[in-house]
Amino acid sequence: MLVEKMKGLYRMNLAGYILGTAGRVGVIFAGYMGSVPLMLAFTAIAALGMAPWQGDMGAVVASCSEYTYLTKHKHIDGTMYSCTSFGTKIGGGIGVALCGWLLDASGFVKEAAVQPASCMNMLHIMYLWIPMILSLVITFIMSEIAIDELLEKWDEEHVLTKEEALAILNLPDDKLDKLIETAYALRLKYKGKKVSIQLLTNVRSGNCSQNCAYCAQSCESHAAIEKYKRVSDEKLYGDNDLVDEKHLARHCIGLSGISFTDAEIEDLADRIRKMKKNDTQICCSIGFLTEKQARMLKDAGLNRINHNLNSSRSYYPNICTTHTYDQRINNIRMLKSIGFEMCCGGIIGMGESKSDVVDMLMDIREINPESVPINFLLPIKGTRLADRDISGLTQQYCLKVLCLARLMVPKSDIRCAAGREVYFKGIEPTLFKVVDSIFASGYLTAGGQGIDDTLNMIKEAGFTGEIESTDR
Repeated sequence: MLVEKMKGLYRMNLAGYILGTAGRVGVIFAGYMGSVPLMLAFTAIAALGMAPWQGDMGAVVASCSEYTYLTKHKHIDGTMYSCTSFGTKIGGGIGVALCGWLLDASGFVKEAAVQPASCMNMLHIMYLWIPMILSLVITFIMSEIAIDELLEKWDEEHVLTKEEALAILNLPDDKLDKLIETAYALRLKYKGKKVSIQLLTNVRSGNCSQNCAYCAQSCESHAAIEKYKRVSDEKLYGDNDLVDEKHLARHCIGLSGISFTDAEIEDLADRIRKMKKNDTQICCSIGFLTEKQARMLKDAGLNRINHNLNSSRSYYPNICTTHTYDQRINNIRMLKSIGFEMCCGGIIGMGESKSDVVDMLMDIREINPESVPINFLLPIKGTRLADRDISGLTQQYCLKVLCLARLMVPKSDIRCAAGREVYFKGIEPTLFKVVDSIFASGYLTAGGQGIDDTLNMIKEAGFTGEIESTDR
């Protein structure tokens, strides 16, 4: 009876060896193919190959215990678990039988407390969890190798998968230089060494009906900001004259709020017509427009509209509940269908996961906007995110986000928007290897570096400043 059980166990273990080995070999090949899902599948197969060993261990112990009882009148369940454990290590069923026989023949086997639970836990660790953990470690190592090869031989036609994009955000800091080098090659190809400096005029400030957690103009915000429904003509046209005098590329105007009356849009269109007298390029950051209103602004000469996604579809309800992510997507689609250029980006550091960042950038890639402004959260007193922990926004992580944006939409302007003066202070030469556009003289409700200082900083970094008044 013992021999038959040993034979059965041996066949089971042999099948387990074959399946486990095949799974591990599969992990390696999947790694060279760069497919993380396939690697995880082979990992499961390898672990499955180990499972039969623990399933038949009870039969081994019972048989060995029965054999020793008949010959030595001793029940040795606990000790035999140890024997079978060691035996399985050196050869499956044959090892179990051999070790059991040797220990019994040598007289080493003695009375022992029955401890099947602890022994089975030990077997679980040795034959299930250790192989799975090792396989996952191999998966991680192979995925890093795949990303290294991807960056080394970057193919612009390659469409990054979500797994690859996550691997880039998780890239060890000591490999950041290679990532920046890859991004820099794309930046030089499409943008040269120019850095666009962008200005912003806040046309309508505060009193917004939306509850965006990050925004000082939100209906829930208690931030101390200036509030007005219509900026003065002196301020608006004065900024526009500056654009013309300096031969700037674009003037951006931002309006708080989610919806507007036709009369308000007609007033805005009249102001745009006046600003277009010298064919000034204008971008407008504005809420949701009806198609009729969008055409009114298009007819007035508006060139580009900014409408950020801000975060991923799944995380968006955590930062705003007064409108939906899909409303933003639908608004962008409508504006593109009319013929507007699009500016579309997001905010990093609101509590989202790296997966959320990737999802947002993948949606932006689908939109394929002319410009992608990436903002890094500046917690504003009086907003819901005033106390948000931003310790995770290291210079290295922020650079990885910008590099990923460059790799995903290489032909678009990649803009380091809000937060540049805080998160990238002192590493501007590195920053400009990735981005080709920044803001100066402040944001909608926050100050920023002046134009002259910005131009000097760009020159010192070895790049050429190209002033551009634009969007957010």
